[in-house]
Amino acid sequence: MQIDHNFLLSYLKKCKKGELLQYLEWAMDLMTMAQLHDLFGPLLVEQTIKPLRPEQVLEAIRTFHADSFAGVYYAPFDINSKNFMDIPPETDMWFRDISMWLDRACELVRENPSDTARQCLELCMELVGAMNDGEDIIFADEYGDWMITAEYDYREIYRRIQEKEK
Repeated sequence: MQIDHNFLLSYLKKCKKGELLQYLEWAMDLMTMAQLHDLFGPLLVEQTIKPLRPEQVLEAIRTFHADSFAGVYYAPFDINSKNFMDIPPETDMWFRDISMWLDRACELVRENPSDTARQCLELCMELVGAMNDGEDIIFADEYGDWMITAEYDYREIYRRIQEKEK
């Protein structure tokens, strides 16, 4: 049976808050981590990442950096002709997280190019470099910085702060 979106939306608009929350909870239970991130990621970033003070962002990026090199996001599998295009969820998460932290670091640099803001961006760029150098921080048959979805031109912002340090 095909779902009639208009009917469903019309019905949901008439539901009480508790009913809506129950439907949402059921839907969330059925969603993959990637689907949850796609749907709620921007909300979570706005509510939990943007309000962080620069020192808190630096601490979070340091944790992400350490986790990356500790293999938290590295999930190898036996690649064959049927699964060579598969991307492990851990690798997807790493690209979502590096994109988020690059954007937040770029925002901090643009707001106030303090030493803390520069450190945030430098740690992120170190991870991008390690990924591009093939270090075992993520796993996939083919990957690259083309998978980073940052909104800011992080390479240009990083280049500018390096020039200012000279």
